[in-house]
Amino acid sequence: MKNQKLEEFVNRLGMELKLKPSFETTNIEGEYFLNGKEKSYTKNGVYLGRIQHLKWYVSFIESDDSSIELFMIKVNKNYRGNGIGIDLINTILNISDELNISIKLIPYSFDTDSDEVQKCLDNLNSPNQVLKIYNRYK
Repeated sequence: MKNQKLEEFVNRLGMELKLKPSFETTNIEGEYFLNGKEKSYTKNGVYLGRIQHLKWYVSFIESDDSSIELFMIKVNKNYRGNGIGIDLINTILNISDELNISIKLIPYSFDTDSDEVQKCLDNLNSPNQVLKIYNRYK
Protein backbone atom coordinates (compact mmCIF):
# COMPACT_ATOMS: atom_id res chain seq x y z
CA MET A 1 0.00 0.00 0.00
CA LYS A 2 1.51 3.31 -1.13
CA ASN A 3 0.68 5.40 1.95
CA GLN A 4 1.24 2.71 4.58
CA LYS A 5 4.50 4.16 5.96
CA LEU A 6 3.02 7.65 6.11
CA GLU A 7 -0.05 6.46 8.02
CA GLU A 8 1.99 4.23 10.33
CA PHE A 9 4.33 7.09 11.17
CA VAL A 10 1.73 9.82 11.64
CA ASN A 11 -0.52 7.56 13.72
CA ARG A 12 2.40 6.58 15.97
CA LEU A 13 3.42 10.23 16.36
CA GLY A 14 -0.18 11.12 17.22
CA MET A 15 -0.20 8.44 19.94
CA GLU A 16 3.05 9.82 21.37
CA LEU A 17 1.71 13.39 21.37
CA LYS A 18 -1.78 12.31 22.53
CA LEU A 19 -3.36 14.03 19.51
CA LYS A 20 -5.52 12.61 16.73
CA PRO A 21 -3.98 12.84 13.25
CA SER A 22 -5.93 13.49 10.06
CA PHE A 23 -5.26 12.40 6.48
CA GLU A 24 -6.37 13.79 3.15
CA THR A 25 -5.50 13.88 -0.52
CA THR A 26 -5.01 17.50 -1.53
CA ASN A 27 -3.21 19.92 -3.80
CA ILE A 28 -0.44 21.93 -2.20
CA GLU A 29 0.96 25.23 -3.38
CA GLY A 30 2.59 28.23 -1.84
CA GLU A 31 5.65 30.37 -1.46
CA TYR A 32 8.71 29.87 0.69
CA PHE A 33 12.12 31.43 1.25
CA LEU A 34 15.34 29.61 0.38
CA ASN A 35 18.76 31.25 0.55
CA GLY A 36 17.12 34.67 0.89
CA LYS A 37 15.00 34.27 -2.26
CA GLU A 38 11.27 33.78 -2.53
CA LYS A 39 10.25 30.65 -4.44
CA SER A 40 6.96 28.92 -5.19
CA TYR A 41 5.78 25.34 -5.59
CA THR A 42 2.75 23.35 -6.71
CA LYS A 43 2.03 19.66 -6.27
CA ASN A 44 -1.31 17.99 -7.07
CA GLY A 45 -2.93 14.85 -5.62
CA VAL A 46 -0.70 14.68 -2.52
CA TYR A 47 -1.63 12.34 0.34
CA LEU A 48 -0.94 14.37 3.47
CA GLY A 49 -0.98 13.41 7.14
CA ARG A 50 -1.18 16.15 9.75
CA ILE A 51 -1.28 16.72 13.47
CA GLN A 52 -2.39 20.03 14.89
CA HIS A 53 -2.05 21.55 18.34
CA LEU A 54 -2.98 24.99 19.69
CA LYS A 55 0.71 25.99 19.62
CA TRP A 56 1.90 24.22 16.45
CA TYR A 57 1.08 22.32 13.29
CA VAL A 58 3.01 19.55 11.53
CA SER A 59 2.32 17.73 8.26
CA PHE A 60 3.96 14.92 6.31
CA ILE A 61 3.78 13.55 2.77
CA GLU A 62 5.10 10.25 1.47
CA SER A 63 8.38 10.70 -0.36
CA ASP A 64 9.24 7.21 -1.60
CA ASP A 65 8.94 3.60 -0.45
CA SER A 66 11.48 3.99 2.35
CA SER A 67 10.90 7.51 3.63
CA ILE A 68 8.42 10.28 4.29
CA GLU A 69 8.86 14.03 4.03
CA LEU A 70 8.32 16.42 6.89
CA PHE A 71 6.37 18.79 4.68
CA MET A 72 5.66 21.56 7.16
CA ILE A 73 6.28 22.33 10.78
CA LYS A 74 4.99 25.62 12.04
CA VAL A 75 5.03 26.97 15.57
CA ASN A 76 2.53 29.79 16.01
CA LYS A 77 4.26 33.16 16.38
CA ASN A 78 3.22 33.70 20.00
CA TYR A 79 4.97 30.46 21.04
CA ARG A 80 8.24 30.73 19.11
CA GLY A 81 11.62 30.90 20.80
CA ASN A 82 10.76 28.47 23.59
CA GLY A 83 12.13 25.26 22.07
CA ILE A 84 8.74 23.87 21.02
CA GLY A 85 9.85 23.28 17.42
CA ILE A 86 13.08 21.59 18.45
CA ASP A 87 11.26 19.35 20.94
CA LEU A 88 8.70 18.44 18.30
CA ILE A 89 11.35 17.60 15.69
CA ASN A 90 13.28 15.51 18.21
CA THR A 91 10.06 13.59 18.99
CA ILE A 92 9.59 13.08 15.24
CA LEU A 93 13.16 11.77 14.97
CA ASN A 94 12.68 9.41 17.93
CA ILE A 95 9.57 7.91 16.30
CA SER A 96 11.36 7.60 12.96
CA ASP A 97 14.22 5.78 14.70
CA GLU A 98 11.74 3.49 16.46
CA LEU A 99 9.88 2.64 13.22
CA ASN A 100 13.02 2.69 11.02
CA ILE A 101 11.41 5.20 8.66
CA SER A 102 13.66 7.91 7.24
CA ILE A 103 12.43 11.49 7.37
CA LYS A 104 13.31 13.92 4.59
CA LEU A 105 13.36 17.61 5.33
CA ILE A 106 13.65 20.60 3.03
CA PRO A 107 15.23 23.32 5.20
CA TYR A 108 13.37 26.47 4.22
CA SER A 109 11.09 28.96 5.86
CA PHE A 110 7.57 30.08 5.05
CA ASP A 111 7.75 33.24 7.12
CA THR A 112 11.10 33.67 8.85
CA ASP A 113 14.68 34.13 7.71
CA SER A 114 16.91 31.18 6.89
CA ASP A 115 19.23 31.87 9.85
CA GLU A 116 16.40 30.79 12.17
CA VAL A 117 15.90 27.61 10.13
CA GLN A 118 19.62 26.78 10.32
CA LYS A 119 19.68 27.50 14.07
CA CYS A 120 16.87 25.00 14.56
CA LEU A 121 18.61 22.36 12.41
CA ASP A 122 21.86 22.83 14.33
CA ASN A 123 20.04 21.98 17.59
CA LEU A 124 18.62 18.65 16.44
CA ASN A 125 19.91 15.28 17.55
CA SER A 126 19.36 12.26 15.32
CA PRO A 127 21.40 9.31 16.64
CA ASN A 128 20.78 7.17 13.56
CA GLN A 129 20.90 10.10 11.14
CA VAL A 130 17.42 9.38 9.83
CA LEU A 131 16.92 13.02 8.91
CA LYS A 132 17.87 13.54 5.27
CA ILE A 133 18.28 17.16 4.18
CA TYR A 134 17.35 17.71 0.55
CA ASN A 135 15.52 20.10 -1.74
CA ARG A 136 12.66 18.78 -3.83
CA TYR A 137 12.19 22.13 -5.55
CA LYS A 138 15.64 22.75 -7.13
